[in-house]
Amino acid sequence: MCGFELSLKELRGAFGQRVDPIAEIVLDLRRDDADGFTSFDGERFAVTVDGRPFVRTIAARSTNITGAGTPDISQPLEELREAV
Repeated sequence: MCGFELSLKELRGAFGQRVDPIAEIVLDLRRDDADGFTSFDGERFAVTVDGRPFVRTIAARSTNITGAGTPDISQPLEELREAV
């Protein structure tokens, strides 16, 4: 997520359905963000300037650090890394 943003369209173009778990997390993050720390226009997800101090907290939502039911996308991400 260089530059505090990612394009689901570009990821899907490169990796197809393997991006679906990431897309679900993006939608969850955006839905739960009442503070405007993220933005999503249907294609591009970004951490806003106001959200940048909290980027580690935002990113932690995308990994199963606590074991409390947060989706674990480390496997799909590892597959994406290997495919590049």
